[in-house]
Amino acid sequence: GRACALDQLGAFDINENGEMQDEFDIWSIDQRGVNPFGAEGNEDYETEEYWGMEPPPCPFKQVDGEPVKPFPTVHCNEIAQMEIGDEQFIEKLYGNKAKASWDKYIKPILQHGEIPVNEDVGVAVYDESFVRWFYRLVKLEHTLCYEAERYKLKGSNGYEYNVLKFLGTQDFIQDINVFREAIGAEKMSIYGFSYGTAVAGTFATVFPPHTHRIIMDGMVNPDPDAQLRGHAFARGITAVWDGFIQACDNTLVLPKDKSCPAFPEAESKALSILKDATQPKRAADLYNLIQTAVFKADGEYAALVMACIARFHSGRSSQTCPDSIFQDLESPESLLQLRKSRKGTNHTRFPIDRFNMAIQAAIMGTDTAGRLNEEAVVAFWKKRQNTDPIGVPWALSWLVAISTWPADARPVPPLGSATVQPVIVGNLHDPNTAYASAQAAKMVFPDGSLVTWQGYGHCLQISAPFTEITARYQKELAEHRTPTYTNAVGKVACVAQILNYLFNGTLPLDGFTCVLAEQPQVDSAAALQTVKALTSPEKRLRVHNQTWQAL
Repeated sequence: GRACALDQLGAFDINENGEMQDEFDIWSIDQRGVNPFGAEGNEDYETEEYWGMEPPPCPFKQVDGEPVKPFPTVHCNEIAQMEIGDEQFIEKLYGNKAKASWDKYIKPILQHGEIPVNEDVGVAVYDESFVRWFYRLVKLEHTLCYEAERYKLKGSNGYEYNVLKFLGTQDFIQDINVFREAIGAEKMSIYGFSYGTAVAGTFATVFPPHTHRIIMDGMVNPDPDAQLRGHAFARGITAVWDGFIQACDNTLVLPKDKSCPAFPEAESKALSILKDATQPKRAADLYNLIQTAVFKADGEYAALVMACIARFHSGRSSQTCPDSIFQDLESPESLLQLRKSRKGTNHTRFPIDRFNMAIQAAIMGTDTAGRLNEEAVVAFWKKRQNTDPIGVPWALSWLVAISTWPADARPVPPLGSATVQPVIVGNLHDPNTAYASAQAAKMVFPDGSLVTWQGYGHCLQISAPFTEITARYQKELAEHRTPTYTNAVGKVACVAQILNYLFNGTLPLDGFTCVLAEQPQVDSAAALQTVKALTSPEKRLRVHNQTWQAL
């Protein structure tokens, strides 16, 4: 929470004059169950070294005088703790079916904490048996986790509570409202990113009299239905992928040196490579590259993806897609940074989370009505393979996580308010949160405004040197020259609208669109430039240093 607020303060201060800090008291909060001791296991935020002072202990006490304990960090790794061993435990539950499937399906899933993608199995998420065993193992893990003693709390009345029942967004907004009352604030403003949009939207729905200004950037699907959530997760990835393909197709009319090397039928070529079980390494390499590329801001790796589709389809080596970028993909020193080092414990005291989805499953499982059984999940997977072949692996992970959470749902009320006037920011090519979710949110907040960014990446991602960009733009205007319009300038236009609302309450024109100056580059020259950037000594040194910091 605090780290997020600190990171964003500089980005909000686009005029570099400190007006954000002058106008607002900045607050932030972690969701219940989130590890408060570090981000991604790499930094110890709650330390004297990071903050300059150790935060004071919780001052509140139970009626018996015992100090109130902090909410436990949510992590699930119960299968590995079985006294008889995970293999014997699973075989005991599933019998001969598990014994026959252990080496090929079960063991690889447990080792990777996901459906594996590697040179041994290729892209296993396109194999139904892997999908079924993934569902079973995640469900087993979550069932055991939910009953773990560390989440049981005994009250002074002798009654035992399971704290995992109280992890939903509805609980979170109650925490925020308690904080509001404690500091004596009549109203709160919330700037929510990603899941924070669900928090902001729910707070505005439940506490409209105490809501000041709301910004929701990267809208999480507000419909608390498991299947619809799964669909939204798939569509986000698909929107980015479709953008890459469209950019490739659009080079048809360009000179040969500017054309896309994967044209024509780039998507068909890619899918034939990904689903080719006879060449698993080739399939895994392309899949890993695509999954990295769709999450990169501004379509940075689009050209590299197209170059590698062309290379793998033709079978000819290429400088624009060299073997070096696919070396040691399981290592934290990989050039593509696909994997992070996973250890049993680290200095943040955060134990391993087997499937890396426990806190997400607990929160969204609590928020979401209904659970999909194994057959329903497989039916979803089969359908989405046809409509969202690149997005279905991402969507499957979320859908399984939500559907296997054992707690009874406590869904938030349908989002919306006729009085609150939020700004809703939608990104046309957001891999994490589909643009349709922003449109849906606007419908339930009819007096708000929708701002659309045509670019790529999760949320608006305020990171550019805006003062420099604005100064250059204004200088060109003053010199009576046509200003240079870039993607960064387009993003500045979006941010300016949002901050204007935040400071003085002026809503942007509903439907305001920040236009993308150019589509992602997909030609061979751009791919070669990306390869040079990835393999430069500076890049290698940076990756090496990041690795040692992580370890």
